[in-house]
Amino acid sequence: MVDPSRFHWQATDWRTPDLASLIIYELNVYGFTEGDPDIPLEEQGKFAGIIRRIRAGYFERLGVNALELMPTSEAPSLQGPTTLGYDPCGFAAIERDFGTPDQFRELVDVAHQHGLAVLLDLVFNHTSNSFNPLWEIIDTGTPGGFYFSGSTPWGNRIATEREEVQNYLIDICKLLLTEYRVDGFRFDATHSGWMDHRFLQRL
Repeated sequence: MVDPSRFHWQATDWRTPDLASLIIYELNVYGFTEGDPDIPLEEQGKFAGIIRRIRAGYFERLGVNALELMPTSEAPSLQGPTTLGYDPCGFAAIERDFGTPDQFRELVDVAHQHGLAVLLDLVFNHTSNSFNPLWEIIDTGTPGGFYFSGSTPWGNRIATEREEVQNYLIDICKLLLTEYRVDGFRFDATHSGWMDHRFLQRL
Protein backbone atom coordinates (compact mmCIF):
# COMPACT_ATOMS: atom_id res chain seq x y z
CA MET A 1 0.00 0.00 0.00
CA VAL A 2 1.22 3.51 -0.86
CA ASP A 3 0.11 6.34 1.45
CA PRO A 4 0.91 9.73 -0.17
CA SER A 5 -0.06 11.62 2.99
CA ARG A 6 2.98 10.34 4.89
CA PHE A 7 5.49 12.27 2.78
CA HIS A 8 6.47 15.67 4.20
CA TRP A 9 6.90 18.16 1.38
CA GLN A 10 9.47 20.92 1.86
CA ALA A 11 8.96 23.06 -1.26
CA THR A 12 5.52 24.26 -0.20
CA ASP A 13 5.76 27.64 -1.95
CA TRP A 14 6.81 26.26 -5.36
CA ARG A 15 5.21 27.72 -8.47
CA THR A 16 5.71 26.17 -11.90
CA PRO A 17 7.51 28.57 -14.27
CA ASP A 18 5.62 29.91 -17.26
CA LEU A 19 5.69 27.49 -20.18
CA ALA A 20 7.46 30.02 -22.40
CA SER A 21 10.36 30.28 -19.95
CA LEU A 22 11.07 26.56 -19.55
CA ILE A 23 14.53 25.31 -20.52
CA ILE A 24 14.04 21.54 -20.55
CA TYR A 25 16.60 18.79 -19.94
CA GLU A 26 15.29 15.37 -21.00
CA LEU A 27 16.74 12.35 -19.25
CA ASN A 28 16.27 8.64 -18.74
CA VAL A 29 16.34 7.78 -15.03
CA TYR A 30 18.50 4.71 -15.54
CA GLY A 31 20.89 6.04 -18.14
CA PHE A 32 21.45 9.43 -16.52
CA THR A 33 23.71 8.08 -13.76
CA GLU A 34 24.53 4.56 -14.98
CA GLY A 35 28.25 3.84 -14.57
CA ASP A 36 29.06 7.29 -13.14
CA PRO A 37 31.93 6.85 -10.63
CA ASP A 38 30.81 10.04 -8.83
CA ILE A 39 27.48 8.40 -7.96
CA PRO A 40 27.42 5.61 -5.34
CA LEU A 41 26.72 2.26 -6.98
CA GLU A 42 23.46 1.79 -5.06
CA GLU A 43 22.19 5.12 -6.43
CA GLN A 44 23.16 4.64 -10.07
CA GLY A 45 20.16 4.33 -12.38
CA LYS A 46 17.82 5.42 -9.58
CA PHE A 47 15.87 8.46 -8.46
CA ALA A 48 18.51 8.81 -5.74
CA GLY A 49 21.23 9.38 -8.32
CA ILE A 50 19.28 12.23 -9.91
CA ILE A 51 18.63 13.75 -6.47
CA ARG A 52 22.36 13.68 -5.75
CA ARG A 53 23.11 15.54 -8.99
CA ILE A 54 20.40 18.13 -8.31
CA ARG A 55 21.85 18.84 -4.87
CA ALA A 56 25.35 19.09 -6.35
CA GLY A 57 24.17 21.91 -8.65
CA TYR A 58 24.55 19.96 -11.90
CA PHE A 59 21.46 21.44 -13.56
CA GLU A 60 22.02 24.91 -12.16
CA ARG A 61 25.41 24.99 -13.86
CA LEU A 62 23.77 23.95 -17.13
CA GLY A 63 21.22 26.74 -16.88
CA VAL A 64 18.11 24.57 -17.20
CA ASN A 65 14.96 24.98 -15.11
CA ALA A 66 12.96 21.87 -16.00
CA LEU A 67 13.62 18.13 -16.03
CA GLU A 68 11.66 15.92 -18.39
CA LEU A 69 11.84 12.33 -17.19
CA MET A 70 11.39 9.62 -19.77
CA PRO A 71 8.71 7.11 -18.68
CA THR A 72 8.59 6.38 -14.96
CA SER A 73 5.48 4.16 -15.13
CA GLU A 74 5.89 0.53 -14.14
CA ALA A 75 7.07 -1.63 -17.05
CA PRO A 76 7.50 -5.41 -17.13
CA SER A 77 11.04 -5.20 -18.53
CA LEU A 78 14.04 -4.72 -16.25
CA GLN A 79 15.17 -1.13 -16.69
CA GLY A 80 18.70 -1.01 -18.05
CA PRO A 81 20.93 0.19 -20.88
CA THR A 82 18.70 -1.27 -23.61
CA THR A 83 15.29 -0.16 -22.26
CA LEU A 84 13.70 3.26 -22.06
CA GLY A 85 10.41 2.49 -20.30
CA TYR A 86 8.23 2.77 -23.40
CA ASP A 87 6.49 -0.54 -22.62
CA PRO A 88 4.29 0.48 -19.66
CA CYS A 89 1.99 -1.92 -17.87
CA GLY A 90 0.87 0.13 -14.86
CA PHE A 91 0.20 3.82 -15.43
CA ALA A 92 -0.50 4.61 -11.77
CA ALA A 93 2.54 2.71 -10.49
CA ILE A 94 6.08 4.10 -10.28
CA GLU A 95 8.80 1.93 -11.84
CA ARG A 96 10.23 -0.13 -8.99
CA ASP A 97 13.66 -0.38 -10.62
CA PHE A 98 14.04 3.38 -10.10
CA GLY A 99 13.00 3.50 -6.44
CA THR A 100 9.95 3.83 -4.22
CA PRO A 101 7.03 6.23 -4.67
CA ASP A 102 8.35 8.32 -1.77
CA GLN A 103 11.79 8.47 -3.38
CA PHE A 104 10.10 9.81 -6.49
CA ARG A 105 8.29 12.38 -4.36
CA GLU A 106 11.65 13.32 -2.85
CA LEU A 107 13.07 13.83 -6.35
CA VAL A 108 10.23 16.21 -7.24
CA ASP A 109 10.51 18.01 -3.90
CA VAL A 110 14.29 18.47 -4.16
CA ALA A 111 13.95 19.59 -7.78
CA HIS A 112 11.44 22.25 -6.75
CA GLN A 113 13.71 23.38 -3.91
CA HIS A 114 16.42 23.95 -6.54
CA GLY A 115 14.18 25.81 -9.00
CA LEU A 116 13.52 22.87 -11.32
CA ALA A 117 10.12 21.91 -12.71
CA VAL A 118 9.50 18.19 -13.29
CA LEU A 119 7.72 16.93 -16.42
CA LEU A 120 6.80 13.29 -17.04
CA ASP A 121 6.75 11.42 -20.33
CA LEU A 122 3.47 9.46 -20.43
CA VAL A 123 2.84 6.65 -22.90
CA PHE A 124 -0.94 6.59 -23.26
CA ASN A 125 -1.05 5.19 -26.79
CA HIS A 126 0.12 1.61 -26.15
CA THR A 127 1.13 -0.87 -23.48
CA SER A 128 3.42 -3.83 -23.14
CA ASN A 129 2.45 -7.03 -24.93
CA SER A 130 4.23 -9.28 -22.44
CA PHE A 131 2.32 -8.29 -19.31
CA ASN A 132 -0.48 -5.87 -18.52
CA PRO A 133 -3.01 -6.03 -15.66
CA LEU A 134 -5.60 -4.18 -17.77
CA TRP A 135 -5.51 -6.86 -20.48
CA GLU A 136 -8.94 -8.58 -20.54
CA ILE A 137 -9.79 -7.26 -17.05
CA ILE A 138 -13.14 -6.30 -18.62
CA ASP A 139 -14.09 -8.80 -21.31
CA THR A 140 -15.82 -7.31 -24.34
CA GLY A 141 -15.30 -10.24 -26.68
CA THR A 142 -12.51 -8.38 -28.47
CA PRO A 143 -8.74 -8.87 -28.05
CA GLY A 144 -7.60 -7.32 -24.79
CA GLY A 145 -11.04 -6.28 -23.67
CA PHE A 146 -12.41 -2.86 -22.82
CA TYR A 147 -9.18 -0.86 -22.45
CA PHE A 148 -7.73 -1.89 -25.81
CA SER A 149 -8.49 -1.37 -29.47
CA GLY A 150 -6.12 -2.97 -31.96
CA SER A 151 -2.36 -2.66 -31.96
CA THR A 152 0.52 -0.30 -32.71
CA PRO A 153 4.07 -0.99 -33.90
CA TRP A 154 5.11 -0.97 -30.22
CA GLY A 155 2.35 -2.89 -28.43
CA ASN A 156 -1.35 -3.05 -27.61
CA ARG A 157 -3.23 0.10 -28.60
CA ILE A 158 -5.07 1.87 -25.76
CA ALA A 159 -8.72 2.60 -26.63
CA THR A 160 -8.37 6.37 -26.15
CA GLU A 161 -11.52 6.94 -28.21
CA ARG A 162 -13.68 5.55 -25.36
CA GLU A 163 -14.85 8.12 -22.81
CA GLU A 164 -14.44 5.75 -19.85
CA VAL A 165 -10.85 5.00 -20.87
CA GLN A 166 -10.24 8.73 -21.25
CA ASN A 167 -11.58 9.24 -17.72
CA TYR A 168 -9.13 6.64 -16.41
CA LEU A 169 -6.15 8.27 -18.13
CA ILE A 170 -7.21 11.75 -16.99
CA ASP A 171 -7.40 10.38 -13.44
CA ILE A 172 -3.83 9.11 -13.80
CA CYS A 173 -2.73 12.65 -14.67
CA LYS A 174 -4.65 14.03 -11.69
CA LEU A 175 -2.97 11.48 -9.42
CA LEU A 176 0.50 12.46 -10.65
CA LEU A 177 -0.28 16.16 -10.21
CA THR A 178 -1.72 15.83 -6.71
CA GLU A 179 0.15 12.93 -5.11
CA TYR A 180 3.55 13.55 -6.74
CA ARG A 181 3.25 17.30 -7.49
CA VAL A 182 4.76 17.05 -10.96
CA ASP A 183 4.47 20.15 -13.13
CA GLY A 184 3.37 18.77 -16.49
CA PHE A 185 3.52 16.05 -19.08
CA ARG A 186 4.88 15.08 -22.45
CA PHE A 187 2.73 12.55 -24.34
CA ASP A 188 4.12 9.93 -26.69
CA ALA A 189 3.23 9.81 -30.43
CA THR A 190 0.39 12.34 -30.28
CA HIS A 191 0.76 13.08 -34.00
CA SER A 192 -0.48 9.62 -34.93
CA GLY A 193 -3.82 7.85 -35.21
CA TRP A 194 -2.76 5.56 -32.38
CA MET A 195 -4.08 8.17 -29.95
CA ASP A 196 -7.51 9.76 -30.29
CA HIS A 197 -7.06 13.51 -30.77
CA ARG A 198 -10.41 14.33 -29.14
CA PHE A 199 -9.02 12.75 -25.98
CA LEU A 200 -5.97 15.03 -26.14
CA GLN A 201 -8.20 18.08 -26.55
CA ARG A 202 -10.30 16.99 -23.58
CA LEU A 203 -7.22 16.30 -21.49
